[in-house]
Amino acid sequence: MDLSRMMTRQLSKRFGHIPLYPGYFFRNSVLVVTLNGEKFHLLIRQNKYPGNAVRMWEILINPSRFSVLSERFPEDEQERYAKDLMVISKEVHAVLARTPGITRLRWWFVGWDVNQPGVRTPAELPWRVDAPELPDAETHKMS
Repeated sequence: MDLSRMMTRQLSKRFGHIPLYPGYFFRNSVLVVTLNGEKFHLLIRQNKYPGNAVRMWEILINPSRFSVLSERFPEDEQERYAKDLMVISKEVHAVLARTPGITRLRWWFVGWDVNQPGVRTPAELPWRVDAPELPDAETHKMS
């Protein structure tokens, strides 16, 4: 399965044109999603641990102003982007949840306490913003 191309196709139904930069050299593909005039990078990479037949995919989501490979973007900027990140995360989750062969979805923030397990949906993350319930990602289109 080419997860990055599948994600590009599925997310473009929701967010419009999504450029894809395939990971030829570093095995990291990057999708560029635009929401409310802001660009966000979705970095997709596959990890396969030695001796383990199970593949694990990681998807990192960051505002384009900050490196998707950096540990985190500044705390004073987190609330500014939280609502858009919530919408994108919810849509990514919806796409992955309905994709055959993808199981055990887990969400966490970079820097998450390693003693705490990931959560099952992005809605369960401890977002640092007071946001009303967001529209259902599959039925509402935001511009």
